Amino acid sequence: MSHDVYRHFADDGALLYVGVSLSAVMRLYDHRQSKWWGKIAKVTIEKYQTREEAFRAEKRAIIDEAPQYNLDRNPKADFLCSKHLTPDGKFDRTAYQREYMRKRRAEQRAKAKQ
Repeated sequence: MSHDVYRHFADDGALLYVGVSLSAVMRLYDHRQSKWWGKIAKVTIEKYQTREEAFRAEKRAIIDEAPQYNLDRNPKADFLCSKHLTPDGKFDRTAYQREYMRKRRAEQRAKAKQ
C-alpha cells in the first residue's frame, strides 16, 4: 500500500501545508475546516512505498520548505518523527507538545548548569 506526501499551494505559489496520508484526496476533504482551506489553489502528490519513507519525505519538506501552516514547521522540526502522528497519519499535537516541552526543559537544565 502506498502513502502520499501532499503539498497544498496558494495561487501565488506559496507553500501552505505538507502532509502524509494514505489518500491525499480524502485528506484534502478533511482539511476543509482549516483556516487556510480557501487559499488552496494547487495540490501535488508524491507516492511512497512505505509509511516511514513518506514520513521522512514529509519531515524533509517541512524543514527545507517551511510551509506556512504546518504546526510542526521550522525551527522545531528537528525532532519531528512518526511518534507525533496518530495511526491514521494525523498530527498529534499533544504528543508533539509533550516532546517539545521535554526538550525545552532539558535545554533549560543544561543552561542552568553552565
